[in-house]
Amino acid sequence: MKKIIGLIFLTTTVLSAIAQTNNLKQKADSLKNAEEYELAIKLYSNASLKEPTNTKLLHDIAFCYYNIDMIEPAIDTLNKAIKINKNDPENYVLLSEIYSYTGDYEAASININKAIQLKPDTAIYYIKQGSIFLLSEELENALNSFQTSLKYDKYSSSAYYLISYVYSVVNYADSALKYINLALNFEEKGDFHKLKAEIFYAQSRFTDAIFEINKAIAIEGNIPEYVLSKAEIYSQLDQHRDVIKLISPYLNTYSQEFYHYAIVSYFNLGMNDSAYYYLNYALQNDPQNDIFYYLQGYISYVNKDYNNSYINFLAAIELNPSNVDYFYMACNSKILLNTDSTTLDFNNRFYEFNLDNIKQMKKLYKSKNSKYYYPKLLSKFNIDPTSLSLDEYFMFYFGHSFQKSFSGYANSNPQVSNAFNNQNYEECITLAQDFLLEHPCSTITYFYLANSYYMLGDYNKTIIYLTVYYGFINSIMATGEGTSKENAMIVISPSDEYAVFQFNNLQFAGQELISNKKNYYDIFYYYSNNIKQKMYFNIDLYFGKN
Repeated sequence: MKKIIGLIFLTTTVLSAIAQTNNLKQKADSLKNAEEYELAIKLYSNASLKEPTNTKLLHDIAFCYYNIDMIEPAIDTLNKAIKINKNDPENYVLLSEIYSYTGDYEAASININKAIQLKPDTAIYYIKQGSIFLLSEELENALNSFQTSLKYDKYSSSAYYLISYVYSVVNYADSALKYINLALNFEEKGDFHKLKAEIFYAQSRFTDAIFEINKAIAIEGNIPEYVLSKAEIYSQLDQHRDVIKLISPYLNTYSQEFYHYAIVSYFNLGMNDSAYYYLNYALQNDPQNDIFYYLQGYISYVNKDYNNSYINFLAAIELNPSNVDYFYMACNSKILLNTDSTTLDFNNRFYEFNLDNIKQMKKLYKSKNSKYYYPKLLSKFNIDPTSLSLDEYFMFYFGHSFQKSFSGYANSNPQVSNAFNNQNYEECITLAQDFLLEHPCSTITYFYLANSYYMLGDYNKTIIYLTVYYGFINSIMATGEGTSKENAMIVISPSDEYAVFQFNNLQFAGQELISNKKNYYDIFYYYSNNIKQKMYFNIDLYFGKN
């Protein structure tokens, strides 16, 4: 009888303990769902003391740690759960997500692959795998993972959406539209319409883009992200009044994105006081934001206040040297700061120059009383390469071609480009500087020199040599548009043709030499919007000369 009573007592105690544990878990679940993660951890931990081999409790504890950014305890807890039970794929999935969050995509991939091995027919695991590939910019692998997920769930709107996103990134617009439409067939979501709007936007189908972003807003409401997308489309259409009307409700509190559009739109509407109001307010609230220094520099640049634009572009570079546009604008500001504006048209280019003009200027290069006397320009350049005005860069560049020692075919050194392409930046700098001693107007060499210093983190010297590069590039481009023989750009060496091509970010698609009775031209071919285009260079200043 005593044994029976003891057994009943033991059973009652066990059941009571189980009930207490279940009660703790229920309360912890409620706290977790309410995002009260720290309190949830305490209750889950108490429950885990009573059930130390319960890996579901350990998973929940790790999840809560992860959501309060306590990464190490989260990982340690999951590894403890995996040690107890290696066959629960959900622990590997969460571990993969945590590693992905920390940027350790290799560890993230290892763990999601383990989950897939345990449960290979689970579509969502392939979506998570593909998302990791997306983050690590392995787009082909990401696409394969998303497509594999459809084998196990052909109705997955998320998979279709993500496939569409990958195609949009690589500019396969037709495929992107196909898959986003499939996603929308299964589920109407604001993000799906937003992506469709972005695809249309990339195709310059702005009316369709507005239609889709309006659908997104109709589904989800005026989410700031969607409003900003709409503002971007209006801005692209130069509908700046519509931009202001759209974003005005969001300007009561500081927001980088909304203030950016306010500044740009007010400036484009000629409402400079309002533009400066938001710009100054933005800089007060966000003094480490490079974008606003860039905007302040840009407004000054357009207003021909090149000193102020130069200062602000330098400030933007200091905060964010990864944006090469800042260097371009700083260098051009420096050149124009030195330049007499009466020599320029409204596009900050010379009014008009052609080959006859340049040949007639030969007397200016030779006259000791001339501002453009070549030895005088060379001396000024050697003292400070950034001190030249745009007209002086022009005269120095073309004046160099009239020197007895000049040879257009020897105006570049393949060793310099080889060193740069092989990432031997210090070697490239040494080779470039040696070469420039004899060939001070080698445009392409300044490009490699400036970019080598950039790769080594010396941004001051990057600006010096980029300024020279842009000075020569602008000089060449001032001679013509390059769309015909009549307005061909004039160059002094073959390497400068490639420099201009590179500057305009064009893909080389062939070359042809042609002539008429008195002139020689190089035609460079390239593709724009799948249409073969031509760029003309007049090469009379060097062609046939040693």
